[in-house]
Amino acid sequence: MPLPHDSYKFLGLAYKCLKSHGIIHMYVIEKEKNVKEKIKTIIDKFSKKIKRNISYKINKVLPYAPRTYKYCVDIKIL
Repeated sequence: MPLPHDSYKFLGLAYKCLKSHGIIHMYVIEKEKNVKEKIKTIIDKFSKKIKRNISYKINKVLPYAPRTYKYCVDIKIL
């Protein structure tokens, strides 16, 4: 999901495209100090919505602006 500013809005659509289990690669642009809290909030809401367990990993990809980076979030549906 390469649309980093609003990619979380399309998690439901990406989930529908998966087989029973899979990994969604979501890109997010966020300030370094806020990224963990924002991603956790997004994942918690998504997990409750689909009623499945999710594990995720956050990787810093590219600088975007001062103290702001593009992150890849690997979301594994269990």
